[in-house]
Amino acid sequence: RLKTSIAWLTVTSKSPQMILVGSSRCLFLWACLVEPCLGSALTSLAAFSDSWGKGKSIVGFEPSSSGQKYPVYIWLAGTGLGWHNRSTDRDQMHRMASLGMVAGQCAYTNWLYPLGGCQGFLSKAKPLFDSSDESSCVARLCARPSADCSKGLAVHGFSQGAQLVALARYFAPQVSAALVQGHGDNPIPFSDLSACMDYYDDKGQQSIYHQLSRQQVRSLVGEHDMTFSCCYDLPDPSCCRHKRTGRQQQASITGYNCSTGQRDCLQSDGSGWYMVSDREAGKKQGANHCFAWAGDCPALAGANDQWN
Repeated sequence: RLKTSIAWLTVTSKSPQMILVGSSRCLFLWACLVEPCLGSALTSLAAFSDSWGKGKSIVGFEPSSSGQKYPVYIWLAGTGLGWHNRSTDRDQMHRMASLGMVAGQCAYTNWLYPLGGCQGFLSKAKPLFDSSDESSCVARLCARPSADCSKGLAVHGFSQGAQLVALARYFAPQVSAALVQGHGDNPIPFSDLSACMDYYDDKGQQSIYHQLSRQQVRSLVGEHDMTFSCCYDLPDPSCCRHKRTGRQQQASITGYNCSTGQRDCLQSDGSGWYMVSDREAGKKQGANHCFAWAGDCPALAGANDQWN
C-alpha cells in the first residue's frame, strides 16, 4: 500500500492532470509519464548533503544525469530522537530518486512536538517550506542544479512530519502533491487541530491552510493507530479517549467522506484516504501508528530502521 502510494505521489506531483498508470491495487506501481518518461527506474544516482536555515541538515539522492533537471521530493520523519536513519529513510529517498526526482530529507526539531495547537504547527512549518526565504528547506532543494520545482514538488511525511507537510503549500505554492502517513486532526484529547488540518473550514469552504486540491492529497493510516485512527469507526471511550474516530478524522483532513464501515476511500484518481487493516499489516502489533515498519512504535523511539 505504501509503495503504491509512493508511485501515485510521483505521478501526481509531476503532472497538472493526474495520471494513474496501471492498477491502484498493484503492490509495485512504478509510473512512467509521457514527458518526462522514465521507461524504467534510473540506476545512476548520486548522494548529496546540504543545509538549510541555521545549519540544519539536508540529505538525499538525485539522478546523476548531467544537464537534466528533475522534480523534487521532500520527506519528513515523525517524532523521535533521530530525524534520519541509514536504512529505511535512505531507502525511501533512493527509491524516489530512481523514479526521476531530486529526493531530500530535511532535519527539523522532531524530538519536540508542538503543543501550541495550530499556531505551533504553522510556526514550525514556515521555516521549512517558506519558498520566499532562500534559506528554507524547500528553497535550498529547489535551487539544486539538478532540480526544477516547476516540474513538480512532492511532500511526504509521517506522524508529526505528515502534519507539517499538510501545511506545506500554504507556504510554498510549488507544492503539487502530498502523501500524509499516520495523520489526523485530533492526536490527543486536548489538541484539536481541525482549524488548520481539516480540508474544509467551519463555513464549509476550503481552508486557507489547504492550498492543495482534494485530488492532490492521499492519506494512509493504520486501523489501530492509537494516535489518529482510534479503533477506526468505534467511539469506544477506552480506545478513543474522547477523540474523534479514525474515519471522522480521515474524512476531515482529506475532504472525502465515505460511508460508515468503509476503509478504502481512495478515489478513481488515486486521491483520498485508506485505512490499513491489521490483516494487511501482518505483524503482531497490528496496523499501528508505524504500520509500514517492523515492530512496535514506542514514543521517542527515533526513526524506524526496518520495513514491515
